[in-house]
Amino acid sequence: MGLFCYNKGLSVHLPREVDAWKQARPVFLGEFHDYVQSLGVPDGSGQEYFDEEMPRLLKELADVLPIEEKLDAVVVEAQDFVPRRERAAGSACRSSISDN
Repeated sequence: MGLFCYNKGLSVHLPREVDAWKQARPVFLGEFHDYVQSLGVPDGSGQEYFDEEMPRLLKELADVLPIEEKLDAVVVEAQDFVPRRERAAGSACRSSISDN
């Protein structure tokens, strides 16, 4: 499971909460942008990068990601999670979100 957020304060708070979990700990916990970079998507800037380019690059990478490296689920603090990011994140799951 990937547990993604955009809020810096939440990205500091969540690990403290998750540390107490005995089971089902996330494989990734933190900001969505950090996860994307951990997969090899280059850093960028500007709204077009974050809304268009980064999701496209993530989807391309996720489409060839070995199944054992894909996530079982994605949980998102969704305040700023636009549909393209949702679909791109879903591509990194074993059973992905469709484009429909």
